[in-house]
Amino acid sequence: MRITVILCLALTLAGCSHQEPVIGVGGQSPKFGNYSRSEVEALRVAIAKLPFPVAEHTLAKMLPKQIEPLPVSFVDWVPDREKKGRVGGMMVEYWLNRGQVLRVATAYYAKDDTHYSMEEWAVILTAAERDDYDRRIY
Repeated sequence: MRITVILCLALTLAGCSHQEPVIGVGGQSPKFGNYSRSEVEALRVAIAKLPFPVAEHTLAKMLPKQIEPLPVSFVDWVPDREKKGRVGGMMVEYWLNRGQVLRVATAYYAKDDTHYSMEEWAVILTAAERDDYDRRIY
């Protein structure tokens, strides 16, 4: 009887445990913000109005509460099928709270001797959607 109770408690605790999201590049852990649902929704509406691509750091400046970005992907070179001068990029995530994350893709451009970066797209995902979301930087 005692073993049955212990097994039930162990299974209950294991089922209730909260797993941390995937670790970023270099083993970094995410820093979680404390955004409310209404703040996340307002940010989602503001992002939908942006004419992508936008200047680098545009999304970070839009955040009403600063959050440290978590780098999740770097690409040194990807063929630019549209021939816009893109030569690679990166993806970062801003964890708005434990359940929602803003993912931002930035492309590196090289035209002649000019090098610059542009944010190609951004999306707000739930933690569960994040695990299966697969979109290229450009």
